[in-house]
Amino acid sequence: MAIPSRIHNFLVYWLTILSVFSLIFRRGSFVKVFDVLIVIIGILLIANPESFIAIKKFFIKFKYAFFTIIFLIIFIIFAQLLSYALGNNIDINFEIFKNHGRLIFNVYTLFLVGFLISYNKKILFPVSWAIIFSPIIVLPAYWNLNEEFFISGGRLTGFLQTPIIFGAWMMVVFLIGIGFFFTLQKKWQKTLLLLWLAIIANFILWAASRASWLALIAAIFILITFYFLIGEKKKSGIIFLIFIFTFSVGYILLPSKDLKIKAWVLDRSKNLAESIVVLHPEKIQGQMHTTTLPNAVRFISQNSMGSGFGDYTAMNLGILNKGDTVSNSSYLELALYGGVGALFMFLLFLFGVGKEIRKILLSRKLSDLEIVWIVACLAFLIDIFFTDGFLWRHTWFMLGVVIGIVHIVDIS
Repeated sequence: MAIPSRIHNFLVYWLTILSVFSLIFRRGSFVKVFDVLIVIIGILLIANPESFIAIKKFFIKFKYAFFTIIFLIIFIIFAQLLSYALGNNIDINFEIFKNHGRLIFNVYTLFLVGFLISYNKKILFPVSWAIIFSPIIVLPAYWNLNEEFFISGGRLTGFLQTPIIFGAWMMVVFLIGIGFFFTLQKKWQKTLLLLWLAIIANFILWAASRASWLALIAAIFILITFYFLIGEKKKSGIIFLIFIFTFSVGYILLPSKDLKIKAWVLDRSKNLAESIVVLHPEKIQGQMHTTTLPNAVRFISQNSMGSGFGDYTAMNLGILNKGDTVSNSSYLELALYGGVGALFMFLLFLFGVGKEIRKILLSRKLSDLEIVWIVACLAFLIDIFFTDGFLWRHTWFMLGVVIGIVHIVDIS
């Protein structure tokens, strides 16, 4: 028996909002809350005749990206089979199957999220609020500074696996908050939002992920420049003031007495800024990019077809601890998995999305919130350039949202 359309739309609407809120959790079991919810949403959509027809229309508009992603998967599977045939990754274990499953599920996430945003454009607003409010569950960190709960090595992780992922996600929250600042009408609402963004800024500093710092600065620069060029100079100034105010307050809020994190964050930021100014990235403290990046490039040049998932790449790059980064760049990480072919397909996919974004930006039909989402996705892509985040669910969620914004499905 089919679910009545009204009930179906109600369920899809609220399950979507709940699933997006749950992205703040990525710990524990192999299957996460977000994963379960979007599977349920997918079943509901396929079971409903109206949404099923809309899905087919969506794929027609989405075909350029669909084929590039399909070929990306093919390249990785081929690399896995080739690696096995050559005697490299000969141990077929659960971890290899899990990573292939993660890849397929990430692609499903991309398509589903893109469809949900384009199927009901109004859902972007509550989805964005869900992301804004989700860090509220991390507030107890101010009173619980115990290691391995909210904190790892003094750095804030929240309920995500690492401070790197947490910093990247808080960066997205912060940028969406800027979009909402221009949407809210009442002064008290703007004031409350500013205070909340100051806490989010504190979380970003406390996570101490330099990738998120650089990506956020780039995003703020892009937003200021964009609004300046289209003649909305007041918004450019407001964005700059929001950034300065929230991060000044956020720095003050850093726990200093117990963790002494304030001085450490200041020293870390000074070292990063100095290394960038004098163009000596090798002087950045506490990072291995100057070693891992050249090693990954060298391995890719020798294994241009990739080596699939498994321990072969890690062993050849001298990585002894399971789970350690293999490249410190998601783009090189992909090339390690599927070779230059997979990387080319992913870049082709991004290029296609970029062309669509350019069209809608020139049309000036986007709201401030949609503009900020696009810039937030770009910032996320910058962030994962400095870490192995190709298989992160958040990466594909961000891409899915932007796909949904630029590919509005005509369901009439």
